[in-house]
Amino acid sequence: AGALGEAQVAITDDAYASDWNPAGLGFLKGEELSLMYVPEWLPGFNLDDMYYSFAAYRKSYPYLGTIGGHIIFLSLGEQQRMGESPNDYLGTFSSYMAAFTVSYSALLSDKRSFGLNAKIFHQHLTDLGAGGEKGKGYSTDFGFDIGYMHKEFLSPRLDLGVTVTNIGPKVS
Repeated sequence: AGALGEAQVAITDDAYASDWNPAGLGFLKGEELSLMYVPEWLPGFNLDDMYYSFAAYRKSYPYLGTIGGHIIFLSLGEQQRMGESPNDYLGTFSSYMAAFTVSYSALLSDKRSFGLNAKIFHQHLTDLGAGGEKGKGYSTDFGFDIGYMHKEFLSPRLDLGVTVTNIGPKVS
């Protein structure tokens, strides 16, 4: 999807649609589970404790639409806590980010659909700041996504996908 310049919003044809454009779920029938685990998130940096996990599920219901969602977990691994001076080693801590999304999509016609996501995400970057830093180092926030898809838009070989993501308050 990244190699396509984020064009995945118009190609959503599997359970990953809940991540790219929830409207894509409306065209899918049956049910599906997708799992992904990337053990070395940044290869070449020797960060064995940094990994990415993704799980998505969706199921279509006749006359109702498709319900689905996904869970994302990114472990940022263990870091060293340092004080304000260069030799002020204070131990280690672990960081992670997690998100839980619930999706709904329905067809407007044979070739048009809309979709909605509701999500909660948690960032745990540190237990506390160092030195003069203020704040708690973690947050739990929420947001919404709205998506629209139009198959065979203007041409049989052209699909249109539009999505507005992360609608909600600022992330703290």
